[in-house]
This record gives sequence, structure tokens and C-alpha cells, in this order.
Amino acid sequence: MIYVGTYTEQNSKGIYGYQLNTETGALNMKGLLAKQGNPSYVLVNQEKTRLYSVSEYHEDVEARSASVCAYEILEDGRLVFLNQMACPGKDPCHLTLQENYHLLYVANYSDGSLSVYDVLEDGRIGELMQHLKHYGVGAHPKRQEGSHIHFVQVEQKKDLIAVVDLGLDQISFYKPQFQTEGFYLQEVESLRIQVPKGSGPRHLVFGETHSQENLTYIVHELSSEVSVYKDGALLQVISTLPEDFLGENTCSAIKLNQKQGILYVANRGHDSVAIFEVDKETGMLSLKNIVASGGRNPRDLSLDDSKKWMLVANQDSDSIAIFRVCENGDLKLKELRHDISMPVCICSVNQ
Repeated sequence: MIYVGTYTEQNSKGIYGYQLNTETGALNMKGLLAKQGNPSYVLVNQEKTRLYSVSEYHEDVEARSASVCAYEILEDGRLVFLNQMACPGKDPCHLTLQENYHLLYVANYSDGSLSVYDVLEDGRIGELMQHLKHYGVGAHPKRQEGSHIHFVQVEQKKDLIAVVDLGLDQISFYKPQFQTEGFYLQEVESLRIQVPKGSGPRHLVFGETHSQENLTYIVHELSSEVSVYKDGALLQVISTLPEDFLGENTCSAIKLNQKQGILYVANRGHDSVAIFEVDKETGMLSLKNIVASGGRNPRDLSLDDSKKWMLVANQDSDSIAIFRVCENGDLKLKELRHDISMPVCICSVNQ
């Protein structure tokens, strides 16, 4: 099952479902599965029984407000609404689960804040456990006038929470603390990564090779680059664009196929997917190919569970492009879909 989050400012109504044939790559629409305003990021739990989503709003407008929602996933992939909780941040844009602690983390872009919720046994979102804010300014006068938390992820091995702040050019790491006085996140300041000024980190993935652990690959929205860090030390910075491209571009999604040793990054403006080969020993990147994204403004990339297909959400052309993943990691365009308005997030779930 493929769940697609959208912006509902035009013709979309919420979260849509598709069925992907992993043998042929055929994508069949199942229709609107949940009516929700601006579900710009959706996430499924490890057991694939619950789906969580944000409603990305800046402030109350006609009774619309920033919030997070929980759904039950039925055996046929349909969604049943569980509950909705208000979000104290502005423009929630990403979320992740820390299932061993039953916690849900929500990144709020516009006010640079992070909201932490309890997750109840039945999958519903519980009380707000903590709401923390970042403060400061970055180098870019328009895009970094303040903190902009764009992404939050669990670092499983060290039991840490990685928080990517586009506005402050930094990656912060927090440790969950459970004390008698309550729950709170404590920053591990020694692990903080300060990336090059004005680069605007957006998302990241963690990786490892046969001989290297603790690798972090960060996609930089403003500089159109990927940086590679090991244990907080910078190893490499590499462009996602061809040398002769002179237009405007911002990067969006980053996805790692660990088994195949391939990293993918979406370019918005150049409207392409950059394909990098990961060195099996050092973890360093080399540009393998850049392929057209099949539409305008590729907002998200998603590898299905079989790793045979790559789906690209092209927001401004109202389309999902389907690529076959070749044995060497390259992408071959198979099909375009033009029947979904403003897709911004794709979540692939093997039912």
C-alpha cells in the first residue's frame, strides 16, 4: 500500500491510497482514505497497524489549525480515524516515532520548535509531554531569519533524537530522560553538528559500511549539496547538480538504499534525482547519475519495501512518477500519474 500526503489548498482532500504491483510497477489508486487538511507528512509504525500525520498550518484560519492525527490501518489498507491533537508549533512538517518509549516527535518549521507526545497503547496520541524551541539566526537573510526545524529522526543505536534545523545550520542530538519529576529531552551538546553557514540542512539519513559506523548523510536545501559526517566530523561535501546548471534549485528528500549502497536526493528547480554511489569501505559519495524527476518540484522520494521501485512526488505538476530501480541503483522511468493534486509525501507500506 502507498499512502500519499498532500497539500489541500487546491483540489486534494487529504491522504490518498494506491496499490503498487511490485512485479510490474503498476500503480492503482484506491482513492481518498482520510479527509484531513494539509497532511504534508505521513508515517507508519513498525507493526504497520497505525498511521500518523501532521496538519501543516501556520495559525488558526477558518478553524484550521496545526495538529497531529492518528489512524488505525485495516487489513485492506484503509484508514480509521483514532484521534487528533492540537500542535503548539507553527507549520508542523515532519514527525517520527520512538516506539520503545511510546513517543511521537513533531518538527514545527516556522517557529523552530519540537513537540513530543505520548502514544497510548491503542495507538491514539496522548498528552503533550514537552514543547521545546530553538532560538537564533542563520546566514541567509530570508530563509534563515530564525530557527526552522525541518526534520526529526531517531538514532537507534545510541538512543538519540536528531533534530535538523535549517534556520540555524545545525543538527542537534537529544537524549530522552525519564525522571520522577517527568519526561524531558536533554541535549547532548558535544554531539551537535554545525554545518557550513547558509547551507540550510533539511533532512538526513544514517548509514554504515563494512568498516565505518556512525555515518550521517545530510541534504542541504539551500546550497544543493550533500555532506557526509562521521562521529560529527565532516568527511565530504558534494553537489547534487550538474556543473553546467546555473538556475535556481533547492533540495528536498534524501533516501538511502543501504544494501545496494546507493543514495538518492531530489532537486527542485533542476527537477531531478541525483544518484550517488556509496563507497563500500569509506562511506564517501561519488555522483553516479542525475535523472529527470518526471515532473515539477519533486518534493519526496520513496523506495517501496521490495526496493524495486522508486516513487517521486512532483508537487507542482500534480503527479507521481514511477521509476524502476536497476541492479546498479540507476533509475528508469516507467510511468507517470497525473491524478493527484499537490503530492508532498509518499509512504510505502508492504501489506
